Amino acid sequence: MSDLFFNHYLMSTCYFFSTDDELVELLASQARKENILLQPFQAGSPPEEGVVLLFSPILANGHYLSCEKLWKNYFQQEHPEVKLVTAGFEDARQKNHIDLLRLPDNLSEVFQNALTCREAWEPVAAKGKSVMQLLARFLEGHGGDSLLAAFSRLRRLLQIARDEKAQFGTGFEEIWDNLLGPNDIVQRWHVFINRWAGYYPYFTGLPFYPVFQFIESKANAIDPIIKGQQASLLEEPWVLDNITEISAALKRIEKYVY
Repeated sequence: MSDLFFNHYLMSTCYFFSTDDELVELLASQARKENILLQPFQAGSPPEEGVVLLFSPILANGHYLSCEKLWKNYFQQEHPEVKLVTAGFEDARQKNHIDLLRLPDNLSEVFQNALTCREAWEPVAAKGKSVMQLLARFLEGHGGDSLLAAFSRLRRLLQIARDEKAQFGTGFEEIWDNLLGPNDIVQRWHVFINRWAGYYPYFTGLPFYPVFQFIESKANAIDPIIKGQQASLLEEPWVLDNITEISAALKRIEKYVY
């Protein structure tokens, strides 16, 4: 990153994410003095480089959450030249962390010396529930199946059912009685949708939150069709497409969890 980014005679931009405006204000006056513009981070349109300031812990679903590692993993894979800097109350001396109880004299210097997400370093974790653990638990699924395995099985069942109808003209009720019903397709969907409702609100503070919103949209469209055992389950190609797209979206999320 060019040193011009932090030239005091130029306005430079730092993107931030926080669920507490008062924390942002702790750094805002210093940023203004140094001609640094603090801009809210927009999930879905992240910068390719520069500084992203994460104030942690974040507040979601009524809980304080630690999500620094997931932010680092995301940028490391998608935008490795970004410098992720955490800001919180942890007493930790690290290049990519600002202790809000011991504010730096020179914010530009902190940003300049911070490491990019391409480099090997571990973010300082705030006190709070680990979103990494919550997301891993969600993806583990129910019983012996991972969530992705369960979705793969659901997709195969629907594909077999659609092929049966298309090739042999078998009626929906017969396919339901002989294939979909005995394989508990409604129960499988219930398990997913209940887990989703329980975990989804915790993920609002993640940089890849739009992927969760995409899943929510697709799941809401399918939900009444599966629960209502409607014939359009096999007649409308978009239903199977939605299942496939949800599965692909879950795979995108999974790669950030390690």
